[in-house]
Amino acid sequence: MAFPFTHLVLAWGGGKVYEFMRKVSLDRYTWAFLLLGGILPDADLLLDWTLGTELHRTFSHSILFALIMGILVYGFFYQNPLRKQYAMAMAIGIASHLILDLIGFPGGFSLFWPAKFFLSTANDAAIRTALFEEDMVFLSGHLKLAVLDIAIGIAWIAYLSWKKKIQF
Repeated sequence: MAFPFTHLVLAWGGGKVYEFMRKVSLDRYTWAFLLLGGILPDADLLLDWTLGTELHRTFSHSILFALIMGILVYGFFYQNPLRKQYAMAMAIGIASHLILDLIGFPGGFSLFWPAKFFLSTANDAAIRTALFEEDMVFLSGHLKLAVLDIAIGIAWIAYLSWKKKIQF
């Protein structure tokens, strides 16, 4: 299971690899779209929590969502010469989110939405059993993952601060 900082760090790492391989520097708006795309698929959790829906891991975790968001960004910035770069950054950020969720998210998600099947590489049966039995080992494992995610976020912010990319 991936948490927000892990999604952000993966999207950021992909951007850094791109910069290194292409010998370019991405502008701040491209970075913003890349990082936003890295966490945007989980925005449907807000609807689930506030409206009581069960939308999480459906439309927003699909290839269709990545394409639509890329097209929307491209269309919104139609007069900007960097519109293609912004749209690609958004779509790639979303794709990085989907890849990370595919690697270890229990229950899977609807990558080919509106198709009704869910993809997952996790052992769903064991996870469902542990959840229904309230297995403390399982729950403490997820707590450890959440703490690890916070540590990744702190390390990332410390690195950016050390490189003078952000200042407090």
